[in-house]
Amino acid sequence: MTSKRQHTIENLEPYRMYWFRVIAVNAAGESLPSDILMARAA
Repeated sequence: MTSKRQHTIENLEPYRMYWFRVIAVNAAGESLPSDILMARAA
Protein backbone atom coordinates (compact mmCIF):
# COMPACT_ATOMS: atom_id res chain seq x y z
CA MET A 1 0.00 0.00 0.00
CA THR A 2 1.07 3.54 -0.64
CA SER A 3 -0.18 7.08 -0.27
CA LYS A 4 1.51 8.11 -3.53
CA ARG A 5 -0.44 9.21 -6.60
CA GLN A 6 1.92 7.35 -8.91
CA HIS A 7 3.80 4.10 -8.78
CA THR A 8 6.65 2.55 -10.77
CA ILE A 9 6.46 -1.14 -11.55
CA GLU A 10 9.82 -2.69 -12.35
CA ASN A 11 10.95 -5.71 -14.37
CA LEU A 12 8.23 -5.54 -17.01
CA GLU A 13 8.93 -6.97 -20.45
CA PRO A 14 9.65 -4.19 -22.99
CA TYR A 15 6.86 -3.33 -25.46
CA ARG A 16 4.42 -5.71 -23.80
CA MET A 17 0.90 -4.52 -22.91
CA TYR A 18 -0.16 -4.67 -19.26
CA TRP A 19 -3.56 -4.15 -17.64
CA PHE A 20 -4.07 -2.90 -14.08
CA ARG A 21 -6.86 -2.08 -11.68
CA VAL A 22 -6.45 0.22 -8.70
CA ILE A 23 -8.19 -0.03 -5.34
CA ALA A 24 -8.04 2.79 -2.79
CA VAL A 25 -7.85 1.88 0.90
CA ASN A 26 -8.48 4.20 3.84
CA ALA A 27 -10.03 4.16 7.31
CA ALA A 28 -13.48 3.62 5.74
CA GLY A 29 -12.33 0.49 3.92
CA GLU A 30 -11.66 -0.37 0.28
CA SER A 31 -13.04 1.32 -2.81
CA LEU A 32 -14.41 -0.53 -5.77
CA PRO A 33 -11.73 -1.37 -8.34
CA SER A 34 -11.01 1.30 -10.95
CA ASP A 35 -11.73 0.80 -14.59
CA ILE A 36 -9.03 -1.26 -16.26
CA LEU A 37 -5.92 0.80 -17.00
CA MET A 38 -3.84 -0.28 -19.98
CA ALA A 39 -0.16 0.59 -20.51
CA ARG A 40 2.70 -0.55 -22.71
CA ALA A 41 6.10 -1.04 -21.10
CA ALA A 42 8.88 1.12 -22.55
